[in-house]
Formats: sequence, C-alpha cells, structure tokens
Amino acid sequence: MRRLRASCVTAMAGLACLLAMAGGTRAEDALPAKDVVRGCQGFMNTLPRELFLFGVCYGVVHNLVASGRDLKTAPFCPPAAISTAAAAQVAMAYIDARPQRKDEPFQRLAAEAFAAAWPCR
Repeated sequence: MRRLRASCVTAMAGLACLLAMAGGTRAEDALPAKDVVRGCQGFMNTLPRELFLFGVCYGVVHNLVASGRDLKTAPFCPPAAISTAAAAQVAMAYIDARPQRKDEPFQRLAAEAFAAAWPCR
C-alpha cells in the first residue's frame, strides 16, 4: 500500500512539474536556473550550503526523472538506473553550456536537458 501511495504521489508531482513547464505557472513564480544550479552543486558536497535551493533542485530533478519513467507523454526517457544526482549533473552541464539562458526557469531547462540526453526511441 505504501509503495502504491508513493508511486501516486510521485506521478502527481511529476505531472505538476510537466504542467508547470507547459505554462501553468507564472514566469515570476519560477526560480531561475542561475539560482537553482547553486543548489544542484550541493550534490557534489557532503553538506550542501544552499539547503533550500538544494531541495528545489532535488525535487524538480527527481520528479522530472520519475515522470519521464512513468508518463507515456513525457518528452524524454531516462535510463532506469539514473540517480537524481547524476540527472542533476546532466541538467547543470546543459545549463552551463547555455549561460545566456540562465535567467529562464530551471525546470524548463532541466526538461530540455533530459530530452536532449535521453530521447525516447
């Protein structure tokens, strides 16, 4: 029962992320990539300095990856064994390669990164 509940919560959170990327949230409500990337760097540290941003990074990346696995309409298909930390590194590399876009919402750029790294076949 717990596993089913956790799966439902993850699927709902992932769907919420996808809806947010589709324009369901206002642009001023989304955190820019330049801020969230500081939190993603917490995956490389034993004790993250930016705990709130680390949580945002973890939540967005984890839910995007979970939704990519669970939803047939997701624009990407992550590998089954990918960790949240490894997925965050994919997102950070994509964002770092596009410094002119660092003011855009993190979740949009992370989804683009995952679609480029793991296209569905």
